Amino acid sequence: MMEYYKFNTFSFFRYYYHIPKSVKLRWCIIVEKAGNAKIAELRLGVYVNEWLYIDVAGRRFYNCIDCGLIVRKTYPARRTDEGENYCYRSESNGMFLVKPKTFISDLYRSSVYGTAKRLDLI
Repeated sequence: MMEYYKFNTFSFFRYYYHIPKSVKLRWCIIVEKAGNAKIAELRLGVYVNEWLYIDVAGRRFYNCIDCGLIVRKTYPARRTDEGENYCYRSESNGMFLVKPKTFISDLYRSSVYGTAKRLDLI
């Protein structure tokens, strides 16, 4: 069975979403705010370019947008190992997210492995 750390790589995201190696990927923190809400939601993402990202938990691509009714912005982040967790810290401000190392594998394992066969991804 694929170990959880292999899900925590850009190679996995390239395979899963068919992203060529020529596209540089980075971790990012997604800030999403709806309407006049005073509190924004922070989520983990994979930064593809200045207007496109993958919402890790949403398991799909989204566009950065600021249209008044909804605001979605990304902030490139660095990941650090903190024992059982990874800390994703924004490079441009003080925002950070702490997620367990198994966070990504918990979300994607069921869609990668079928009951009939195992996929060797990496």
